[in-house]
Amino acid sequence: MWPILFCSLLGLTVAFDRFFALFKYRAANRCFRKQEAEMLELLRSGKCDDAAAIGAKSKDSPNCRVVSAALECRENFGDALAAAAQLEVNRLRRGISLLDTSVTASPMFGILGTVLGIINTFGALNAGGMDNPVAATAGLGEALITTAAGLVAALLCLFPLNFLISQLQHRTRDLEQFILRVESAYRAGRPE
Repeated sequence: MWPILFCSLLGLTVAFDRFFALFKYRAANRCFRKQEAEMLELLRSGKCDDAAAIGAKSKDSPNCRVVSAALECRENFGDALAAAAQLEVNRLRRGISLLDTSVTASPMFGILGTVLGIINTFGALNAGGMDNPVAATAGLGEALITTAAGLVAALLCLFPLNFLISQLQHRTRDLEQFILRVESAYRAGRPE
């Protein structure tokens, strides 16, 4: 039962952390829309240094961080932009594998508890014979409780995991669209 409890606590801790991180990410991008628009306009105008200065002041915005990091390496702007965006996505994905592992491991620990409970039942039946049904029911009860606990722990983590994966896909798509706008603005501002 302790491993199941550990998995559920670990999974729920990660889930709450990622909920907060996604909320913070979304709020930051919403609060810095004006700066993002200014950066895009400056890039269209070819004023990359001014856009970098705005990005340096707006480090709380993930989108501004991406543009600012890419502007530090202008000779390979597209690659730098993609690499900076990937860092942001990785920041958002941090811990998701732990949550996924909790979802997967909890039922396995429940099944292990079931097997151990049945082994204990047969051990009690061997020691006490068929005259002692109380020992058999205790072992079967232990088996069923651990199975149920494992399933409950997995379900408690499964719903947040699926929600977080969906939100990560949305944020990744939004970031990709923003990157396309940045690349277009950068190309428009560069003299050929």
